[in-house]
Amino acid sequence: MLWIALHTLRGRRVSFAGAFLTLVFGVAMISASGTVIAVSGDGKSTAGPAARTALAEAGNLLALFAGIGGFLTVFIVASTFSFTVSQRRRELALLRMAGAGPGQVRRMVLTETTVLGTAAAAAGALLGVPLTSVLGDVLVWRQVLPAGIELPLTPSRLVAPMLVAFVLGLAVAILGAWPAARRAGAIRPVEAFREAVVDTRPIPRGRRFLGVLGLAVGLGLMVLLPRVPPDGQLPLALFTAQPIVVGLALLAPVFVPRLTGLVVAPLAAFTGASGLLARENLRAAIRRTASCAAPVLVTIGITGSLLAGTNMLGAAGRASAAKLYTSQLRATGDNLDTAVPGVRAAVLVEDAAVSALVHRTSREMAALGVAGKGVSDVLGLGTTTGDPAQLTGSAAMLGRRQAAGFGLTVGDSVGLRMPDGATVPVKVVALYDGPPLTAPLLLPEQLVAHHRAVGARPPALHVALNNPADAARVENLLAAKGYEVTSTAAWLATSAGFREDGMRIGAELLAWFALLYTLFAVANTVTMSFSERAGEFAQLRLLGAQRTQVLRMVLWEGTGIALTGLVLGAAAVALAVGGLWQAVRSAGLDIPLDLPWVPLLSIAAGCVVVLLTVSTVATTVAMRPSDTR
Repeated sequence: MLWIALHTLRGRRVSFAGAFLTLVFGVAMISASGTVIAVSGDGKSTAGPAARTALAEAGNLLALFAGIGGFLTVFIVASTFSFTVSQRRRELALLRMAGAGPGQVRRMVLTETTVLGTAAAAAGALLGVPLTSVLGDVLVWRQVLPAGIELPLTPSRLVAPMLVAFVLGLAVAILGAWPAARRAGAIRPVEAFREAVVDTRPIPRGRRFLGVLGLAVGLGLMVLLPRVPPDGQLPLALFTAQPIVVGLALLAPVFVPRLTGLVVAPLAAFTGASGLLARENLRAAIRRTASCAAPVLVTIGITGSLLAGTNMLGAAGRASAAKLYTSQLRATGDNLDTAVPGVRAAVLVEDAAVSALVHRTSREMAALGVAGKGVSDVLGLGTTTGDPAQLTGSAAMLGRRQAAGFGLTVGDSVGLRMPDGATVPVKVVALYDGPPLTAPLLLPEQLVAHHRAVGARPPALHVALNNPADAARVENLLAAKGYEVTSTAAWLATSAGFREDGMRIGAELLAWFALLYTLFAVANTVTMSFSERAGEFAQLRLLGAQRTQVLRMVLWEGTGIALTGLVLGAAAVALAVGGLWQAVRSAGLDIPLDLPWVPLLSIAAGCVVVLLTVSTVATTVAMRPSDTR
């Protein structure tokens, strides 16, 4: 089987080139990302606090890179090998007629995958070393990392990520090819007599079930998204789009015949014979059309859902923060005094990040230290249970949803790891509803100040007015004390802008990475499809078709494939983003449905250009031998 596998790989270099390059690129990205993550998590790092924080944030972003890279690699490898098996049905059926059993055919396909995966994983692991420096430069350029930071790329830090990337790359290759190997083993010897490319077989019930399951899982996760802590919403928003995309890709053969008929109907009506042939080719070769449209679907679905979801999460975060901070003025400065005459409430509020030790696990959560009367006047607590007046000493107030997730109620105790590393037991004295996305743990400000981390921001004074007309008077009174005063609304807008800039930069990096990645798949699948049709094109030439007519037919086919992929990708975006929008609105946040049209249209145009260019070039090359006969 090894000899046959090597012979097949040599004979079908074009078919396997895309899978090889995809694996190389994916493994290199995993290796480079793993190196940066290893550096960011190294407790022996000599970088300063700001640099360590930036490295930690970059590590989180690159963990998403590795996750989406693994998903796309599995998808592209699976798509490549599935399409290759479909193209080789007659060849594999001849092997069955020659006496090869189903197990031998499966082992042959898996051997091809192992050889290809080993070579690609090794090349990608080695390429990850120089790519780490390039990745660091990109992160500095996008201001994820500070300028001038150096990544200590010692051999001890490089070896482990390279080995992990190699093993993951090989495992991903085998995992992606396993369904195709099973399908290859199920080919019957009688299919050796099959000549036509017409594919009238319905998709298997198992594939149909998995497609519906993917859609259900993706939409179900969207419903859970508002209940996830804010720092986990962006990763979940990314990964909830993937089951939806996979579900639509698996079900694509169901939609292809009618959908391609609709999108190519105008071409068939106004372009004569070339458009008519293109329409019938697309409708007859269902598997080929679906395989070529699937990468476009994935590109639009993943990148569109990520960019639109990030916009929506940013808007939801702003709306939730506005519900949390209900004060009118915010003051900062030294020796802040809560004794402000003529106001409803003046409360010190200090941000902190703590870890709750629950059920033998550590769960990070946002916290606010508060001091002063009228906490419910400056923070939107909603309905409370327990006694908020007992929030002194080592007490805490929890958001009701988070308390339910921890299994805690009033009177329970929980251990907190404070910003300075100390562990403090606190007693839950009250629960509150709070806004849907932002319900931090409330602690006494004195406790937070005692365990304040080095370089942490000092507390701010939030002021609730009796009358909005008093704003200028109170602002002047606070400014006379040497405080810097701003409206709470202006402060929220500024802080939301910084937070959304970080989310947007991360989302854009991930989206363009996914776009580059899936364009490999678009080019590879289309090249495989059109380069194998030399005999078909030669027959058309013998029947009197001119070269330009064949190229026009291919151009219309490519347009139909691109439009089919765009429609299915738009459906994936609509399901993912629409589900997220409805989930956020059902949680009580009324936000607009705002889509980033310019990036979405740019990505769609890129897919169309690549698909049409590659299909035209592949057809030109495929027709070349017929001209020399």
